[in-house]
Amino acid sequence: MKFYLVNLHFSDSYSEKITTPPLGAGYLLASLDDRHIESRYYEFSFNSNVDNLLDDIRRFAPSLIGFSLRTHRYHESYKVIEQAANLGIPIVLGGAHVNSQDGHILGETHATFLIKGEGEQSLPLLLENLGRPEMYPAIPGLVYRRNGSVQENPPEINDITQLKFPTFNGFGLEKYPSKIRLILSSRGRIR
Repeated sequence: MKFYLVNLHFSDSYSEKITTPPLGAGYLLASLDDRHIESRYYEFSFNSNVDNLLDDIRRFAPSLIGFSLRTHRYHESYKVIEQAANLGIPIVLGGAHVNSQDGHILGETHATFLIKGEGEQSLPLLLENLGRPEMYPAIPGLVYRRNGSVQENPPEINDITQLKFPTFNGFGLEKYPSKIRLILSSRGRIR
């Protein structure tokens, strides 16, 4: 089982160029490493050529593709997701845009799933249960379609003292202009 994560970050006059590796992605991939799930990370702001992205996804052949979304320029993000959906691989969306919206994003995109809230527990559970829809109701924060309607499971808050240290393997740290690395000291609750 393999997971491919894309950080859909667009740099322009309204959104700064990404200078440090995203901490959330590091935590997500560490949770997968802990369960021996192979993963790959793609920073879209460093190589925004969609054909290159799709070629890399094909080569890696993941079981699930994840996109981290911001609300800024989400329509452009949806276009990238639309092209990735043509690969026939299930897609999960997460990030700030997903957390600020409800399940209607499933109707706006060709995504298969959304994860709201903490992904460190939910994403590995989703990967381990792909193709087993009877298990989806037990995955915290998972949003999915069931019998023609959108189901939204309540998210759970993780005990951050139990989280693995984030991994940045495969991030290409030399590409980030800042040598500063972020730390996490607290998290909030999504209602």
